[in-house]
Amino acid sequence: MTELQAPGGGRVTTEPQRVGRQQRAGIPAGGRQQRGGGVDTTGQQRVMTEQQRAELDFRQNVSIALLAVLAVALFARTELFHLGWEMIGSNFPSVSENVTTEPQQETVPDTFSVPLRLVATGVYGGVYGRWVNLDTNTGQRAFRTVRRLFADALADTPPFDEIPQETFLLSICGTSLYCDFLTPLPLSVLAGLADVPSADERPVRAMALAREKGTVFLCLWDGAGGYSRRASTVSRKELDELVGQYELGNGVFALDLRDAGSLYRDIAPLSLFPNETPAPAVYSAAAGLPDTAQLLTAFRFNPLTKSRYTETNGTEVIMEGGRSVRIRANGNIYYQTGERGELYIESASDIPTGWEAVKECAALLNGILLSQGFTEVCPLEVRRQDNLIVIRFGYVLDGIPVFHNDNGAAAVVALDGRRITSLELRPRRYTATETASLLLPREQALGIAERHPGDELCLGYQDTDSARLSAQWFAVPVADGSLPEA
Repeated sequence: MTELQAPGGGRVTTEPQRVGRQQRAGIPAGGRQQRGGGVDTTGQQRVMTEQQRAELDFRQNVSIALLAVLAVALFARTELFHLGWEMIGSNFPSVSENVTTEPQQETVPDTFSVPLRLVATGVYGGVYGRWVNLDTNTGQRAFRTVRRLFADALADTPPFDEIPQETFLLSICGTSLYCDFLTPLPLSVLAGLADVPSADERPVRAMALAREKGTVFLCLWDGAGGYSRRASTVSRKELDELVGQYELGNGVFALDLRDAGSLYRDIAPLSLFPNETPAPAVYSAAAGLPDTAQLLTAFRFNPLTKSRYTETNGTEVIMEGGRSVRIRANGNIYYQTGERGELYIESASDIPTGWEAVKECAALLNGILLSQGFTEVCPLEVRRQDNLIVIRFGYVLDGIPVFHNDNGAAAVVALDGRRITSLELRPRRYTATETASLLLPREQALGIAERHPGDELCLGYQDTDSARLSAQWFAVPVADGSLPEA
């Protein structure tokens, strides 16, 4: 017997439990077996059962609450995912949003491409020759094939040495890869297209990887009279293997034909000619009025602003914070900065590199154009003086540039540091037809170059605001991008 102090001050006695046959058989002490095998439990056990039930209910409630929270989180995540893609598709949440038109393919991580003429020179099947591609750009497979080697060469750090034109021309007559970007662009832009960071702003019209004995050189041409080169870490074997993949013999430089007659000596030596007369498509052309709300959103205006009016010539004018957007009846757009509510691009510092300026401005322009079914633009020229940068953009159709009748550009963006101070945009919609352009044979086209000694003979489209564009031969002054003569 044991005495215990009760809560009320009295004493109670307890008797030690004895383990009997009932407990060994699984029957609780103090209970008796019922008919049918049931057990009559004590009040204490009924209390324990209620506590267990309460604990079970609590756990169930907590589980239900957690499931509800998870369901809400999953729903929110799904909505944000779709919202995020809609915002990316709109191209307007940030000037720096990227536009990817072919997500299933490997592309350079940028919002624009640059027209490209690609030439591979070497020996194929025991015969010396050149492979020429005149209708590609830096976003297509042709450039992706050679981009790695150029990236390796551009990532090298040795300084460039100036070389005479003759050395450059001799370099591309041996085993080489030649990339012509049609107009001079900052080297930082071309390096950026190869995914190589660079602050080198020297103008480059074309670059080549050329083998001389056991060394592969990176050679540059500025589009005028400047030539330079430096040794690269690209191996001779890598260059030979890549050049060996091309079926050479489908085109030539003008310098290859100088012994064929005086006409070939009168034109720029780096003019390119395919052996067979090309047949570029005829394009239909149309202007159009952009969607005003999307345009204002891209320029960081309130799309619902009431501060707007229409001039007598049909130009719609929208004002906000001293800034203005003018939309002419023909669809041409003019943006002018003001004292506040500025439009800025993103860059690592207050003074953007050429690559940063071109990439951000191309993202803004092509975000406006592609979202409304217009043709995208590509950079053609970058001019800078201290903080001031002016970028000219143009249209290029299948690697062939479009020249406008008024010698204007598709777009012109002016920046003061990171701030866009003015912008002009000529939205155009070009659509390829099933009709091929009828080009003069090469020998007859040389008659154009005869009237302009030293000019480059190349293909182009001329947009005269008509409904159709056909490709034709042009004589283009090598040192600038002014309107050529057909």
